[in-house]
Parts: sequence; C-alpha cells; structure tokens
Amino acid sequence: MSTIDDLKNFTRGHRLAAAELLVHVDLLKQHQQAVDRKHEGRNTCFDPDGWYERPLAEETKRRRFELMEDLLPGGKAEAYLLERDANIGQFKINEDITFAVNDVFGCHRGRKRGKFNAPHDQGSRGVVELWDDTGEWEIQWMQPQAALIRGFLVKAITRLETPIWIERVEMISVGGIITDQDPAQDMKGRNREFWADYGKEAVFAWDESAEKEITATGDDGETLFDDDGQELKITVKGEWIAIDIPCTPTTGSVDPD
Repeated sequence: MSTIDDLKNFTRGHRLAAAELLVHVDLLKQHQQAVDRKHEGRNTCFDPDGWYERPLAEETKRRRFELMEDLLPGGKAEAYLLERDANIGQFKINEDITFAVNDVFGCHRGRKRGKFNAPHDQGSRGVVELWDDTGEWEIQWMQPQAALIRGFLVKAITRLETPIWIERVEMISVGGIITDQDPAQDMKGRNREFWADYGKEAVFAWDESAEKEITATGDDGETLFDDDGQELKITVKGEWIAIDIPCTPTTGSVDPD
C-alpha cells in the first residue's frame, strides 16, 4: 500500500472518530437538557433519537391510593397517594399528597387507614383515574369488601334472632378486606335459623341490603349525642349474617369464660 493510501486511511479514520465524538457530545447535551427540564418540574424521557416529555406522577391520569376515610357505596372519601418504594419493593403512602376518590357506580365499600390496630391497620387500596368530563378521580378498582368469612362460635346459640360472635376469623375469598369490624377481635353477626354449641365452625356472609341501627361516633371514636342529650342513632346498611353452622341442638354446655 502506498504512502498516499496510508494517509487517506489515516485521515478517514480520524474523520470517523471525530464524527463519533460529535455524536456522543450531542447525546450528552441532550441528556443535560433533559436533566435541566426535570429540575424545572418537567419529567423528561431520553433516548438516542432525542428527548420527550411525560407528565410527573401528580399530573398523570391514573393513581394508586389508600383510603384515609371510610367509603360507602356510591360515596366519596379522602385518600393518600400510594407510591412504590423501589428500595424495598413495596407500596407506601405519601401523606403529603391527598385527594378525593369517587365511587361513581356504587360498587365499593372501603376501610380507612388506621381504623383498626395492626396487623389490620391498612386501609383499602385501589386505582383511580382522572376523567375530563367530571374532573374527579373515579375508582377503577379497589380491594373488595369480603363476602364470606369463617370462625368459631364464642358462645352457644340458644335463641334465634340474637347476635352471635365468632373468633379466630379468616376470610374465605382471596384479596378481600373486612371494613366494619376488626378481624383480630371477636366478630358479631346475625343469626336467623341456627342453634349450636360454642366452638362450632360458622360461616358468615356479608349482606349489603341489611339495615341496622348503630350509635354514632366521631372521628375520635367518642359517642355522639343529639340535642336532648340522648345517644345519636344512625341507620347503616350492610351486616354479617350466619349462613352455615352445624345445626346440632345445644346440650346445655356451659359457655367458656
């Protein structure tokens, strides 16, 4: 190969190296632009073809949430933003960002965070979407109210239409959440047709159509009173009802202490 050819190849190699260097410099400039824009509050995605913007989490139209208030079917409630912590691979609430969620189709009943003690202190979790026509965060999915639970009778059943209590409660369905009572404690249900000794296994079903009168309480759990000094009573929907207990007549067993 002649000296001229060597020189041409050397020059061509330098041109290619210079061109490649310019590409890297341009990419670095674009990356810096993306970083600057992110610091300005604009979330920028970067690839070799250039940068493009996407909304920050608080601007997106979908969010995960955890309730900070109880939610009744068809109602609204305040909720915390639920964010994934990549360091631990779990979801955590962001107490600095709260917003109202709306059950527009009346399909959900939810439990507020901290309503019960650990391990049942977590609130109902779900996903909402911001709709342009209403300007509201509408629930797309949320942990369902448990439909079936099982436990064991705390006391013998000797009369119909009296409340019955079960202990060692567990949910039969997967993914549900108990909203009205602490499942770590004895749970109360209505009995319509059973007699049985204590210790028998019982199955409760959630009846959304049932109505019952309860004493109203404030956010601090204290009883509320009306203008006459009487306990304030309110009617609420939803109740646990016994649907399956081995129906053996009671034998006069003494209830455990």
